[in-house]
Amino acid sequence: MAGADSIYFEVGQGIKADSCVWYHNVQTLGAGANAVTFLVMASEGPNKGVLFALKVFRKLSNPQRREAFLNEVGFLKTCAHPSVMRVFDTGLFVEQVELNITCPSARV
Repeated sequence: MAGADSIYFEVGQGIKADSCVWYHNVQTLGAGANAVTFLVMASEGPNKGVLFALKVFRKLSNPQRREAFLNEVGFLKTCAHPSVMRVFDTGLFVEQVELNITCPSARV
């Protein structure tokens, strides 16, 4: 069971983003101090079948880390560099946990 500062997202489990597109978990890629990153696949829409990195904020007990995560998302949305992953979608997961969805193979 997930604790206050953790996130549990089963392989095969789906998550619906702000765009109303569903993404399904393929595997966990890793975890850092503020977030967990999952490899997900779009199951509908124009990017159906495309793999994305889903970064889910997990440090709910620390408002400063939440703000830093949101600042990172805001920066990534404005960034247009071939070495920086592009934000494709955003949303909330389990009790208002922020997330962003990027495409590892995308070039801007």
